[in-house]
Amino acid sequence: MKITLVAYAVIKDAFPENPMDYEITQETTAAELMTLLAKDFPEISTILPYTRLGHQDEYVSKTAKLTENNTYFLIPPVSGG
Repeated sequence: MKITLVAYAVIKDAFPENPMDYEITQETTAAELMTLLAKDFPEISTILPYTRLGHQDEYVSKTAKLTENNTYFLIPPVSGG
């Protein structure tokens, strides 16, 4: 099934396009998505464990199953100053 990913900050630079369509299986969870992305984009694998997945106006639980044709946002950690 297909989902759309919108990436921010350093993650955005690793993707060939933004937003990007991405194929996953029907039972894929948010945590499993991060594992898949780490394999497909090894240059961002070190930041993905600290990246939050958002959908609409909420963060997605790591155990939540993703749903087809939805848009998810990859939000890396930020620091202030």
